[in-house]
Amino acid sequence: MHPELSFGPFANSWKLIVGVACALTLPVMLYEARYRGLPARLVLRVWPCVLLGGFLGAHLYFILTHPRYLDSHPVRDFLDIFTGLSVQGCVIGGVGAVVLMLRLVDRPALPFLDMMAPAVALSQAIGRLGCLAAGCCYGKPFSLGVVYTDPLALAPLGVPLHPTQVYESVLCALLAWRLHSELKKPGQPPGRVLAFYLLGYAGIRFFVQFLRDDDAGHLVLGLAHSQYMAGAMALAGAWLLRRLRRAPEASG
Repeated sequence: MHPELSFGPFANSWKLIVGVACALTLPVMLYEARYRGLPARLVLRVWPCVLLGGFLGAHLYFILTHPRYLDSHPVRDFLDIFTGLSVQGCVIGGVGAVVLMLRLVDRPALPFLDMMAPAVALSQAIGRLGCLAAGCCYGKPFSLGVVYTDPLALAPLGVPLHPTQVYESVLCALLAWRLHSELKKPGQPPGRVLAFYLLGYAGIRFFVQFLRDDDAGHLVLGLAHSQYMAGAMALAGAWLLRRLRRAPEASG
């Protein structure tokens, strides 16, 4: 692994790969927008706010779930929203930014969130490869796993570990393809693809977390905070699907 693979303003391979993942969300969103009849101009206006909201949410969520983070980091890291990040916080922040922005322009949020879902899942798939390079989000010991030898890696050195980053990357890529296929189906009620994303990613994160070892010291009743959040995401997705299924009955 190469935590310090640098390119231009990107100080390490994690930032480089995450930067690529963020940049690719825009063309994917523009491509998917036609399936929800959304103008490209609207996507271009909202996309920067989605990124900013995502990073802000990811940083705040990480700080809240890792209260000792600042004990070993300078105070300026608290103000740097591009350090100390959590994927689930990114989802919360990104969704919040979309809802706020579209409310300001008097547009419904659900069609936009449907359109975003495949792009978000794909960006997560790519971003996890950055985690693999950096050694964060590492797995439990596994005889056939990946071994880190670079002192800059965040994972334990010289120990074969489950490549949990790869597991999640592959599963998120498959989820992105499934969401894209669902988005292409005509007559889908707004919010259905978003619900599938919430359910799909919740399942991925909940089960992959059992093979991760980076949160071993922060378990509550045997589960990591991300698994509780995954449960909340699954409940939100199930509630949304139930609401969509009952909507035709209420109108009829």
